[in-house]
Amino acid sequence: MAFRRWTQTISLVVFIGLLIFTMTGDLLTFAVDFFLRLDPSIALISALSSRVFLAGFLPAVVIILLSAVLGRFFCGHICPMGTTLDIGDKLFGRRFKQSKSLGILKPLKYLVLIALITASLAGVSYVFLASPISLITRFYSIVLFPVALFVMDKGHQLLLPVWEMLDVKSVLFLQVKEARYTTQFFLLCFFFLLFVLAKLSSRFWCRYLCPAGAIFAVCSAKPIIRRSVDSNCNGCGKCAHVCAMNAIEEGDFERTDFAECIVCLTCRDSCPKAAIGFTRKTVQPQSVLVKSLPSRRQFITASVTGAFGAIISLTSIPSALAKPGNGRVISENLIRPPAALTETDFLSRCVRCAACILACPTNTLQATWFESGVSALFSPSLMLRRGYCDPDCHRCAQVCPTGAIRQVAEPDRVWARTGTAIINHRKCLAWEHNAKCMVCDEVCPFGAVDFGRETGCAVTVPRVKEEKCSGCGYCEYHCPVQNRPAITISPMNAIRINEGSYKETGKKMGLLISLRLKETGGYPDTPSASREEAPGFEDD
Repeated sequence: MAFRRWTQTISLVVFIGLLIFTMTGDLLTFAVDFFLRLDPSIALISALSSRVFLAGFLPAVVIILLSAVLGRFFCGHICPMGTTLDIGDKLFGRRFKQSKSLGILKPLKYLVLIALITASLAGVSYVFLASPISLITRFYSIVLFPVALFVMDKGHQLLLPVWEMLDVKSVLFLQVKEARYTTQFFLLCFFFLLFVLAKLSSRFWCRYLCPAGAIFAVCSAKPIIRRSVDSNCNGCGKCAHVCAMNAIEEGDFERTDFAECIVCLTCRDSCPKAAIGFTRKTVQPQSVLVKSLPSRRQFITASVTGAFGAIISLTSIPSALAKPGNGRVISENLIRPPAALTETDFLSRCVRCAACILACPTNTLQATWFESGVSALFSPSLMLRRGYCDPDCHRCAQVCPTGAIRQVAEPDRVWARTGTAIINHRKCLAWEHNAKCMVCDEVCPFGAVDFGRETGCAVTVPRVKEEKCSGCGYCEYHCPVQNRPAITISPMNAIRINEGSYKETGKKMGLLISLRLKETGGYPDTPSASREEAPGFEDD
């Protein structure tokens, strides 16, 4: 028990530490995607949906091979989802053996896996709905971290008089980074439901729903290192009573369902006669995996469900596979991260882990809802009114575990166009209200906004040089017009390619993208929200 608690604690601390490094910008070479690369459900579904096996998921293959030797040790000792659910079980669960009536749900995780596989064969990845590492990464990144930052900020403000009295300047001027995200409430409700389900069965998710658990169960049906019971056993049944996975047979405590056993060692540590061990035995493993596998009818039902879900997604109005041209509906607010793959390939690879969202230093990357259909649910998109996309930054690509966002060389990154700026004349202070405002020109790092005279306008007005615009969103973020800004970024003419140079592609499109740096270095200064006079121009 103590050994397991130590391994779980260390694993969870490392997991959270990597998330913190990702959020603060102190990226390690493997960053947060280290744990994502251990998830076999992500590796399998991503490979099937994208038709490409990613070498980065070799760690998942290693974990699967080790499971054939050690059993489902990953679930019991390493998985941050399992550790978090164990914490939830302590808070909400029941500390006694669960009813056997829930045994009818044992095939469910296999059915979930089958449905995901079938959908992926049609090119649609729904792994984000059930991958344990993707879900837990989103939970900590989008739900818990913003709450922690909010509490830290308010606590710091309350303690300001203390810091002033102690003259601790390093803490006195500390600024806590604010982070706000979409889909928080949904994730909170989802995990609250999982915690509450502990009332019915401990580790409900791991036992009945987890597709990664289903893969581990199949690979661990006959482990080399397995639970064994010697002649000292007095049949007290305490091992079965404390088993969180109900893996020990009722009335026959020597029998073990190795497909369900997570090698938590609780039975061994609780045995009053020290009759239980986990060793290499020559006897045949006493697994009852075959009883948990779905029937032929269930298998067909799950397959049809997965295929039907994929087809419905592909034939919906905003589907990424809609035929180009007239009649195709594309959301004007759906702006993908720079260097994202073409939409179909992007969605087939993106596992909605929120690593890119957490890594974004300007908090502009947010999870989408239904802007591009159900298959794009929770995928990352730029919300440029929330924050601009720094042309020097490409942290989203660094932490993406599946390559849904390409890592490109620094000169090519600037040409990874996300869209084009559009000015709404009816809202623009200069065009509509004859107010002197040059904010969009001042902040644009590409010099893509030009000011000039127009008939009927008393002041100079802005115009977009589309060939110079990279879609970074500086203009939209800084526009002083509230509610919906007067200048916005549209995904029009975004460069989405799976291979090749963005610069060469952009030049073929006639683009002239280059950063406009001040003589003193850096981008143009951030302006104030309003000005009495537009600098550089005077009224006649």
